Amino acid sequence: MWRPCLNVLAAEAGQALHVLDRFHITQHMNQAVDEVRRAEMSRLRAHSHEAAQKLKKMR
Repeated sequence: MWRPCLNVLAAEAGQALHVLDRFHITQHMNQAVDEVRRAEMSRLRAHSHEAAQKLKKMR
């Protein structure tokens, strides 16, 4: 969830159970995968062009 929303929930209802729905879990997982993929692509490009081409379009 959006960080300011989480801050308000913590301040106003700190004892409440916070449950994330499937949409938000999937969103966070996709963002993490994209960050790792971008980092790997940058690392491979610096090392060799052929290795970077193998990773291309494997999203």
